[in-house]
Amino acid sequence: DGVYLVSFTEMASGKTLAFVPAQPVLLLPLPARAGRTWSFELSSTDGCTVWNFEGRVDAIDVTVTIGAKDTSTTRVHQGSTFRDSGKQGCTLVAWTTERSLWMHPDYYFFLRQELEFQGQVGATNSSGEELAILRSGVPL
Repeated sequence: DGVYLVSFTEMASGKTLAFVPAQPVLLLPLPARAGRTWSFELSSTDGCTVWNFEGRVDAIDVTVTIGAKDTSTTRVHQGSTFRDSGKQGCTLVAWTTERSLWMHPDYYFFLRQELEFQGQVGATNSSGEELAILRSGVPL
């Protein structure tokens, strides 16, 4: 059981990458177990880009503060590598992301996300970090 990917679209430097697996692929196993790992590899719909994904449940019952309240979470790590397939006429893609998610154990959405990315799409290089923290740990 878990959360599965049925399609994914990424836009970077004017290029759209679309991935549609033949069968849904696992993004987050439920229930989460510390130490659990999973992975998949997909080709983009145009055959130009390959996406390698690796996931890992780092820990269960990790406390984070959301608003003024401490909340128990499950910490998950997700790493992705996007690379060109070698197909002629395609744009160069060499991109990596490392994402840590602190997931609410009852609602299965993230309360905190830390993302680092770097790479190249075509002639454009970029890198950066992103932090997202929800203000409430309960759906409205």
